[in-house]
Amino acid sequence: MANFLALAATVAIRYAAIRRQSQLKPNEPEPQILDFVTQQHKLFIAIATSHAFSLTATWLWDLYSKVNVDLAAGNTNDLPELHAIACCLKAVTSSDAAGLVERCRMSCGGHGYMLSSNLPQMYGMVTAACTYEGENTVMMLQTARQHFILQDFMTRGHFIRAALNFQTFGCFEAAKRKQGKPLSFTMAYLSDRSGPQKWDSSVDGIIMSFQRVAAGKLSSAVTSMKKYIKSGLSTEDAWNKASVQLVAASEAHCRSFILSTYHSEIRRKAASLSAPLKAVLHQLVELYAIYWTLERLGDLLLFTSITESDVSALRHAYEDLLEKIRPNAVGLVDAFDYRDEILNSTLGAYDGRVYERLMGEALKSPLNAESVNQSFYKYLKPLMQGKL
Repeated sequence: MANFLALAATVAIRYAAIRRQSQLKPNEPEPQILDFVTQQHKLFIAIATSHAFSLTATWLWDLYSKVNVDLAAGNTNDLPELHAIACCLKAVTSSDAAGLVERCRMSCGGHGYMLSSNLPQMYGMVTAACTYEGENTVMMLQTARQHFILQDFMTRGHFIRAALNFQTFGCFEAAKRKQGKPLSFTMAYLSDRSGPQKWDSSVDGIIMSFQRVAAGKLSSAVTSMKKYIKSGLSTEDAWNKASVQLVAASEAHCRSFILSTYHSEIRRKAASLSAPLKAVLHQLVELYAIYWTLERLGDLLLFTSITESDVSALRHAYEDLLEKIRPNAVGLVDAFDYRDEILNSTLGAYDGRVYERLMGEALKSPLNAESVNQSFYKYLKPLMQGKL
């Protein structure tokens, strides 16, 4: 998903740097459409998201490799965690990528819908990922299953064994092994029982807030399931009835994990980079954090202490970040280093010759082989001259 996002962002941002439209001020030339803040809002998040997904994928691959080594030694302790985090990552990354590739396509106007832009083909490939290897809702519920059992075990629930009537992928055994031990990196926040704290707009503060949202949604889902079971429903029916809440809890967990991993990995890698490059990468992390904060205000208002003034400050910070990233936008997509042969796009070629390439593609059509098609002389011209 990170690769497709990088491809789409490269095409859309290069095109937006070439295309000029809609004079903003009298007696001034039409600006590049990339100078419009709405266009920056559409596109810059795709760069940050591609970075976030790529770094998270590397982390997941490292965990997968570790679990394989452990399995060879007969150790299955981390297998349920690998299954849970991989399931929700598959769902969230494919869904987000599909939405952002479509946004990149729409940001190019009508040209984005041309096959020669290659954006429709990218969109088709990404949306397919929402279904293959497990439909996304099903994947979310796999993650919810482990978190539900762990949460219930931690709160000393009395009906947890009923959940073992359907597959748990070792979640119950994993929960028992966790008793009295620190929770794993991906779920450590679930052990935090402190109350709401003053809102913190730093990236670390936003990560903690998203973890509170995830923990709060999971707790609400578990409470609902217990209520349904006490009312006489079977475990399976209670699970089904609470499944919308469970999916929401899984999505919140995954978002907090992606943001946390993105932030920690950039902080680790940036230590060896130049100051200007480090600043740009941290701007993208901050953009990603604030973007999703503004997208999930309802959840944050419900589970954290964020206020109206905090939201206003975040909006201003977001707009400032767009302005700071703008001078480096083309350089950031160039850094993905995709050859024109891979992009295969009239809109996103490195040389920026968009309109020459569009004309070249149009001339490849048999209908454009001659300046005036023969059908005009055969049908339209006699009709226009009244010689029927």
